[in-house]
Amino acid sequence: ELALARPVIHEPGSRFLYNNHDVELLGGFLRHATGMPADEMAARFLFAPLGITAWDWGTGREEGYPAVSGTLRLRPLDMAKIGQLVLDGGRWHGQQVVSEGWIAESTAPLVSTRREVERYGYLWMRLDAPLEAERFPVLVAAGGGDQFIHIVPAFDAVVVSTGGNLGGSKMAAIGDVLLRHLVPGVER
Repeated sequence: ELALARPVIHEPGSRFLYNNHDVELLGGFLRHATGMPADEMAARFLFAPLGITAWDWGTGREEGYPAVSGTLRLRPLDMAKIGQLVLDGGRWHGQQVVSEGWIAESTAPLVSTRREVERYGYLWMRLDAPLEAERFPVLVAAGGGDQFIHIVPAFDAVVVSTGGNLGGSKMAAIGDVLLRHLVPGVER
């Protein structure tokens, strides 16, 4: 209700303003479309095929359903599995778990953010990272408290970082470590 009560201040799709309330609406739409709450659907169609057996999605439950904006807790290895699934076009060990079309559509850069090198898709950020004289895309899933999955297709790499920063984001610092220290060490 809170998300629906907020005024629309810009033409939809014309300006980037991330808002957790809007993400919560996705959980309701998903439940309405599938008859399953997000945690049940993820357990059945995503976690089970990836071999993810331990997670916590209990925070913010309302009427028995999980809050979907930043409340899922996964182990870093399991975060990396999701990153690898996306990197491989929705496939996991040869099995198509998520359609390749959905991976492409959801990670496509749709709207610019306030940063010149950053665009946003369906809850995925796309950064155009500089390296020497070229730029390469980095897909980023960002979670609460600075939990990140970085996917670098140019290097066939997935980098997961975790933190406990609930008061602000350290995304720039994490991106700097990725660019300055990890990327130069990867052979292309």
